[in-house]
Amino acid sequence: MRSVYNWFVCILLVLPIVLSACGDSEEPKTVIEDDGMIWTSQEGYFVQGYVDVEQLAVEACSGYAKVGCLGLAVDCDRVDNPFDRNYKGPFIPYGTNFSVLNAFQKMKLVSDSDFDEQHKARMPLADIVMFVGASPYDFIAGGYRNAYKWDETEIEFYKKGVYTYKYGYAPVYRVLSEMDASDYRLIHPGFCLVFLTQPTLNKTHNLTLTVTDGKWKNWEVTWRQQFGE
Repeated sequence: MRSVYNWFVCILLVLPIVLSACGDSEEPKTVIEDDGMIWTSQEGYFVQGYVDVEQLAVEACSGYAKVGCLGLAVDCDRVDNPFDRNYKGPFIPYGTNFSVLNAFQKMKLVSDSDFDEQHKARMPLADIVMFVGASPYDFIAGGYRNAYKWDETEIEFYKKGVYTYKYGYAPVYRVLSEMDASDYRLIHPGFCLVFLTQPTLNKTHNLTLTVTDGKWKNWEVTWRQQFGE
């Protein structure tokens, strides 16, 4: 396992980590070029590595926050996950297909200041925040078919390219209060929290995000979010 604390330097983008495409055989993978795509002729794993989360990092932006899950990179062949074992198709050979290893269950977001009349200090803000991330779960569950077409997305926030999600990943786009454990399956370690409304009582907030997994382990991070005038 390798430390990946350098992933989210400055702009919190996941940096490539050199990993070979994982599979059950030690023989070299056969690759062919097809319209610029790299294909593998041998079955293996689509998710090339997992992040065993140790901490969260946040960058405050205008109207949203970028969140990165930081921790140890676990190679796919060290994870017992028969759900993802039969992939054969286009892949990126330097390990950009990452998912969170931990089974996230819920996220809670609060402020130390009054946000508006309905959301006073320390009250949950999840009903006015959109979770914007991506996961390959549906792609894998569907037999590695019908990959989401990112260049045709109609979701405006994804068009900004804050995070550039890859082939096989699909949007996880829901109000934070409506997210459940199934939405977090194989979630990409980089996601955004987008505010659906602007605060009316205070413009500056110290926000705290708490993430809980299926073993009741918590990760917590606090940051300063300045909203526009």
